[in-house]
Amino acid sequence: MALVGRLMVALTKGISIDPRVAALGADAGDFAVLLYTWMILHSQDGHISADPGVLELLVVPGLLRAHPRADVESAIEAMIAAGLVEHTDRVDDEDDDIPPLRFID
Repeated sequence: MALVGRLMVALTKGISIDPRVAALGADAGDFAVLLYTWMILHSQDGHISADPGVLELLVVPGLLRAHPRADVESAIEAMIAAGLVEHTDRVDDEDDDIPPLRFID
């Protein structure tokens, strides 16, 4: 099963009991968990931009006033620390200075 398929199964069946997601919530709060789960839905081939500005607009545009860019940056750092995502060497856009994130299954 492709990574995206496994991520979708995890999102629908196992994500609520994943200890990494629980740790993310305990360490970084509910917004980080919400951002992580919504990032899965917006990912392409298990990858998504790591640019906080792009994630704000793509994943949580309705929450920008409640959660400024610093919240997105902190959530990304917490996701990396929890072992949920990592930076890759893949280049999606030559103008993008930040390597995209890859979901870890």
